[in-house]
Amino acid sequence: MASERVTEAMRRIVAARAQNYCEYCRCSGDFATESFTVEHIKPRQVGGENTLENLAWSCFGCNSHKHTKTYSIDPITKQPEALFNPRQQFWNEHFSWSSDKSEVIGKTPCG
Repeated sequence: MASERVTEAMRRIVAARAQNYCEYCRCSGDFATESFTVEHIKPRQVGGENTLENLAWSCFGCNSHKHTKTYSIDPITKQPEALFNPRQQFWNEHFSWSSDKSEVIGKTPCG
């Protein structure tokens, strides 16, 4: 059974696995103005567990924006699409940086 809380050991593993980069926007924790956090890919409110497979290292902005969402509406098709899952998908297939590196650009519906 998964624990009720994310332990400090789990937090260290998740941060090390992500090499201190947000797993959603790829920003470095070294330059963030706010602390990074462990984020549940599948939120606990919808049955997500405290397992390493369900945890991602996230900047405050991405964690706040995603919150408890698991899908979003594609602006082109108007259909629901699952959000990016850093344990199952590759960031470069779904996102890129703008030419001036100030904005993450979605390349696919989940991006």
